[in-house]
Amino acid sequence: MKLLLPALALTLTLPMPSDCFHRSKFEGPVTSYEYCYNATMAYPLEYYRLETTEEGVARLGHSKGENEITWIKVDQEVFETVADLIRQYKLYKLKRDYEPPFEVLDGRSWYLHANNGKDGFSSSGYNAWPPKKLREGIDAVNAYLKSLIDAATPDDIIATTLHWEH
Repeated sequence: MKLLLPALALTLTLPMPSDCFHRSKFEGPVTSYEYCYNATMAYPLEYYRLETTEEGVARLGHSKGENEITWIKVDQEVFETVADLIRQYKLYKLKRDYEPPFEVLDGRSWYLHANNGKDGFSSSGYNAWPPKKLREGIDAVNAYLKSLIDAATPDDIIATTLHWEH
């Protein structure tokens, strides 16, 4: 990308982040997945984070409308299933940013990060969403993770943290 700065009479060539281009594939299991949907001035309306801790514990965190994240232990196959859904819906083709064609001073925002240990992708939006098929893919991953949370018992909970503590 070139920027022309007339006041300085300079042209700068800036490298574009690699994750702002569509990827052609996403290989292997995810090593982490994070999704957050927010409203202005509110705790996350919906939040999921799938990760492996430094101690090797595979866990899934969830929060809905509050500042605490509830973590449950999950099996490694959850990481494969999330990766399969990413590939099925081609979520690796998400653009880096989605914005409305007009100025909005408040509203809703979201972001998604997925990593497979080698590379990953990030996407976010502010009062804007990707095309329907990609949106359905995001919803499918989150519905799968929500089903795991809903099926969990109090004995499955391994921790509760505040959003900034994870």
